[in-house]
Amino acid sequence: MKKQKELKKHVLERLMCCWGESCAVFFIISGELLVVAFAVMLAYDYLVRFSSSDFPVWLAVSITALLAAGLWIAVAPFTYGIRWYRIQQVRGNAVFARSMFSCYASLKKMLQVLKLNSMLTLRRLPAFILIFGAVAAEFYIVNETGIIMGRDSFLYTASAVLMLLLAAIGFCLFVILGLKYAPVPYLYALEPNSSPKEIIAKSKRIMKNNSRYIVDTMCSMAGWLLPCILIFPMVFILPYSQMVYTAAINEIIEQDDKKEISADNERRLAANRI
Repeated sequence: MKKQKELKKHVLERLMCCWGESCAVFFIISGELLVVAFAVMLAYDYLVRFSSSDFPVWLAVSITALLAAGLWIAVAPFTYGIRWYRIQQVRGNAVFARSMFSCYASLKKMLQVLKLNSMLTLRRLPAFILIFGAVAAEFYIVNETGIIMGRDSFLYTASAVLMLLLAAIGFCLFVILGLKYAPVPYLYALEPNSSPKEIIAKSKRIMKNNSRYIVDTMCSMAGWLLPCILIFPMVFILPYSQMVYTAAINEIIEQDDKKEISADNERRLAANRI
């Protein structure tokens, strides 16, 4: 597999052909995140209002959950389309920007994506619940400490810092535990006729002993995060980082393809000898 320097050089060469599209994706995703943030704030505001009125809280929660599910369904095909576009660019295939919306082209494709994404979410859910539960418990302890000891106390400040540290560790742990599913969207893009179970099983197989490669590649990008403090450089740095990540996933997939071809050739030679 290529070393990190080789990956970055290759990605920069490919980005010269699609900087505009990659930056456009950044703005689209940023817009989606703003919509999600606005929806969360709006839902929270309504829950606070309805909890002090005659409006049933369970109904407010149900409406919020339905809106979240609707947003998840609407966005999922686009996220898979982006992966398809990126891996094609990494492989040197010039494709149109509109291909990012290809998963909306037919109901069959949308259902395939939603089924695969649902199975993936269910597999990641236990780790998310455990980590989120631990962070929520720490948040509760910090809040109670602030009430009892006062928010100006040293114990409250230390607890708050510890909470942020645990939250960061929890996020990193969740990402690392989910690395075995990282190739799933890219495998779907390359093998759309495979079943979700086959794609997930292949993802887990090819990521075995290869998670370190992804971690090392992304750690090599850590220095690029510093300019993101200025906000504007994020427009270029995040698309670059995402393409490097895609290139690393592609290396693992191509290595596995080479092994399968080699194994098939060996089986054919063995069959001919017999």
